[in-house]
Amino acid sequence: MCSLRSGTIKGFSILEDQINLARDFKDKLSKFRSSLTLTRAFLQDAEKRQLDELVKFWLEQLRDIAYEANDVLDELAYEHVRWKVDNQMSKK
Repeated sequence: MCSLRSGTIKGFSILEDQINLARDFKDKLSKFRSSLTLTRAFLQDAEKRQLDELVKFWLEQLRDIAYEANDVLDELAYEHVRWKVDNQMSKK
């Protein structure tokens, strides 16, 4: 009886860890998306105020980095959904 209970507690602990990990990932992803949105707004405003070619070049580089970051976020979100689906399928 004791080993069954400790196994159940260990199972709940692992499940709790997975839920917390997913929740933490979702929170960090949301914060990163907010930062990226703020960066895009800054870029749009700065592009309107371009003064010289050097600033224009810098803004283009920063915009490219923002697009790459957005691609990474999309990939992470996709992998997270895929992980959840795989996890649910393995339970069945």
